[in-house]
Amino acid sequence: MTRSPEAGPASSDRALYRRSRVVLGALGIALLGLGVLLFVDQVPLYRWVGVGGWLLGALVVHDGLIAGLIVLLSVLVRRSRWSAATKAIVNGSAAVGGVMALVVLPAAVKQAIGTANPTILPLDYLGTLMWFELALAAAALLAIMTIRAVGSHRSSSR
Repeated sequence: MTRSPEAGPASSDRALYRRSRVVLGALGIALLGLGVLLFVDQVPLYRWVGVGGWLLGALVVHDGLIAGLIVLLSVLVRRSRWSAATKAIVNGSAAVGGVMALVVLPAAVKQAIGTANPTILPLDYLGTLMWFELALAAAALLAIMTIRAVGSHRSSSR
């Protein structure tokens, strides 16, 4: 007996998804616990306030700025007439680019301010971030063009 595609995943598929989610969740909790243990063991107590401030700042920048911009872009993209695949590529690229900026910009700012030891931040972080964002945009554009070309080829061969 064959199932129709509309019937949804079989119960074995649902069980596999559930087991996978449980395993990945447990792995994430274990790694989080390991991180806390290493933090408590290796970071001096007097630095905890600074780390907490840095984490709070990262949360504000991520949730207040990057996530807000991605949601705004997502709303604009959703209103477009683009295919679902194109919308997913644009949204995914924006998310990856935003997270990369969140990771790299603090190092670029600190490098611009200057450090007592020039070997601490020796790379061109801002330039590298710009090249990364350009490569990401080019890869997204290439993926969108490929999807459109394959889609038009399939529709013309029917």
